[in-house]
Amino acid sequence: MARRFSLRQDVTIRHIAHERRALKVHVRTKAGAHHWIRFLVDDQDLRFGHLATLRGWMALGTQLTYLSAGSSGTLIDDRALFESAFTRMPGS
Repeated sequence: MARRFSLRQDVTIRHIAHERRALKVHVRTKAGAHHWIRFLVDDQDLRFGHLATLRGWMALGTQLTYLSAGSSGTLIDDRALFESAFTRMPGS
C-alpha cells in the first residue's frame, strides 16, 4: 500500500523547546498558520546536533520544507540542497 505524504513549503521556525528526548519545533507557514512539530531523538549527540541546526535555521529565518508520512517527518533546507547540487554539476 502506498504511503500518503504531507508537504508544507516555506515554513520558518519560530520557537524550539528541548524536552528530554524530544525537540518541539514551532513553525509558521507563509500564509501565517502555526504548527508544532515534535521530533523524538534517542541519541543525545544526534539530538544536540539537530538542535544546533534548528537554532541556526531559526536565527537566519531560513524557509524550510516539512515533509511527513504517518508519524515520521523531517524539516529540510531544500534550497540549500538544490544550490549545493548545482554547484557540483560538471561544466558549471
